[in-house]
Amino acid sequence: MTDAEIIAVLESRLAAAVKSRDWTQEWYSVRLERLKDLMKEHGIWDKGAAIIANASLPGDQGNDYWQQLNMMRHRAERAEKKVAELQKLHST
Repeated sequence: MTDAEIIAVLESRLAAAVKSRDWTQEWYSVRLERLKDLMKEHGIWDKGAAIIANASLPGDQGNDYWQQLNMMRHRAERAEKKVAELQKLHST
């Protein structure tokens, strides 16, 4: 592939990614606006906003799925670093 062809492919991929991002933002924006209006109508906007922002109500102590996943990912990364350190120590 020539440089010009590579650039054309990358520009095409970038355009597709931007279009996808814009569509996703619009999709969520419309739905969140509708939910906000509905929650305000029923007098539960404060609780709804807390759930949207924090994935839980104030005072809830439980971790949601993404918080647990992120915590486990960090633990795995630390363990991988420790394994690499120990392997380096024992290989010399």
